[in-house]
Amino acid sequence: MALKNLRQSEKGVSSAEFALVLPTFLLAVMVLFAVALWLFSLLLAGTGVPAGARAAGTESGLSGGYARLQTIMGIVQPAAGAAGAAQLSLGAPGCERAVFARLNAAGGFHLPLLGDLSVRLRAGAQGRDWRFWAGKPSDGCD
Repeated sequence: MALKNLRQSEKGVSSAEFALVLPTFLLAVMVLFAVALWLFSLLLAGTGVPAGARAAGTESGLSGGYARLQTIMGIVQPAAGAAGAAQLSLGAPGCERAVFARLNAAGGFHLPLLGDLSVRLRAGAQGRDWRFWAGKPSDGCD
């Protein structure tokens, strides 16, 4: 008889546990997805900035470099929003025969129920400007 009363007193406990655990689990999955998306945008920045510098130095100059950068970083929204802050320049500091690319953007991402987080998105690259140069460099850059 006591066993029967014990079973009846526990009836419905699993429903309450499910109601508490499911929203917490779904929130954890959404936060994990948002962080993974941001980490993927870091990967795109680390790939797009050097690829943009290489395109600027080997193909069609700065416009081709910016186009390559926008193509690579335009895949996901956090990276696409920060791609406009990239700077490509021919004539890197201390070496006029190089291409310098830099991205230093204040990007961020939105976490469910926690709001917006602001994280710096940084990437940089320096490459050679592969055009024909007659003579030895005068700036000391080989």
